[in-house]
Amino acid sequence: MTGNMDMQATPMATTGSAQAQVFITLAAVALVAATLALHIGLPLWDHIDLVPMYRAWQAHDLSSSGFWRVHDGSHLHTSAYAVLLVTTWLSHGRPWLDCLVSALLMVVSALLLLRLARQVLPQGIGRGGWFVVGLLAFNPGHLINPHWGWQVAVFISLLGIVAPVCLLGAPAAPGWKERAAALLAAGLGVMSFGTTLAVFP
Repeated sequence: MTGNMDMQATPMATTGSAQAQVFITLAAVALVAATLALHIGLPLWDHIDLVPMYRAWQAHDLSSSGFWRVHDGSHLHTSAYAVLLVTTWLSHGRPWLDCLVSALLMVVSALLLLRLARQVLPQGIGRGGWFVVGLLAFNPGHLINPHWGWQVAVFISLLGIVAPVCLLGAPAAPGWKERAAALLAAGLGVMSFGTTLAVFP
């Protein structure tokens, strides 16, 4: 019985509507393009003390900076700092690359959530339903976060929540590789923004 139900749900679960998939792809591309076009062009590093951290990194003395500091006694930003140090170095201090990384992490998280939706939403969601889901995943309202480069911490944390759920909640029983990847993703999320601790239970 379960096998028959899975077979019946497979076409919708795996493919959805071709038109909706095109819409979702275009919406994702538009969101990334809008992020680059509308990003805040001023480096706001004073907010996260990145300048002294960058200098310490260049001097091979990162441990003397705030790289491992616990903020407000509750959370880390270490994995976000690691990303920002590299993007600052690659872009010579221009924030567009930070914003691009944020947008791409957001798109990956949204695509993983859409994959989950294909697995768990009713078979009869239809094309219109996928348009609605796609619009929720990639609507312009999300731009308030990726156009600030230092918000990359939010998107690392988001992926640190979504990826373990996808890896451990897949129809096939997760093996050691999936479990290790889920633990790594959750760990990076926790080291970016402490609220990702919710993923461990």
